[in-house]
Amino acid sequence: MQGLNLQAKENLNSAAAINVYTQVVSLYAGVLSANESLDSLEELKSKVSGVLSKYSLGSRSNPVGYSGLLGLKSILNRIEAIIMK
Repeated sequence: MQGLNLQAKENLNSAAAINVYTQVVSLYAGVLSANESLDSLEELKSKVSGVLSKYSLGSRSNPVGYSGLLGLKSILNRIEAIIMK
């Protein structure tokens, strides 16, 4: 009886260790995913900033005018807000 009791406790300890390992792996995967997303957002931010720096109102190459400028600024603000979180 005591042998079975000991085996049950060992199995519980093993299950707890596996559970902790699973949680650590899951959290690590989340961190990797978040870092990848952050890198993508940084790249997108630089592209939008580049377009904004070249954007000029009243130009034939920018037919949407002021609304396009506001849209780009809005996108840039949203990206920066997500990065700051």
